[in-house]
Amino acid sequence: MRITLILMISMMILISCYENIPEPSNRIRYGDGSRTKVEGMVKEYGTGRPIVHALVILDEGIQTGFFTGNINWYPEDSVYTDSLGHYVFEFKHKPYVSGREEYFSYQLRCDYPNYFGIAPKLVATSWWFKDLDLILDPYAWIKVHIKNVNPYDEHDYILTSIEGGGGIILEKKLIY
Repeated sequence: MRITLILMISMMILISCYENIPEPSNRIRYGDGSRTKVEGMVKEYGTGRPIVHALVILDEGIQTGFFTGNINWYPEDSVYTDSLGHYVFEFKHKPYVSGREEYFSYQLRCDYPNYFGIAPKLVATSWWFKDLDLILDPYAWIKVHIKNVNPYDEHDYILTSIEGGGGIILEKKLIY
């Protein structure tokens, strides 16, 4: 009884410590709640320079069952960035229908040659997202010179690491 009373008092203290957190400044309610707008820039990591003509893709995810973690993503729309690296999406999202076992989510991803893709950014519906910037990391190229030191063995070969571990044989010949 005493432990229950202490537990209830501590829970009421914790619940009363709720702080009213303000809405982020980069989003505002959009229209009647049936549409969503997302705009921002695609920038290069490190320099912050805009990336012109990058492909920004809006994916729609269909989740069957609540909190199953299994979402199938499908491209819904795509747009190329303008001369300033700016993009805009405005779309009518599918609302949740009570009694159905389907939930819809939306995400943004980006693609550009010689740049690593980003982790997709989830987009909450019924909002206007301003300044939702996507940052791409450029590939880095290195030039390697390998010199085999005496003695040479016909079993010498080069292995290079690839994504996911492992390795591949590049060349099996004499290296000077």
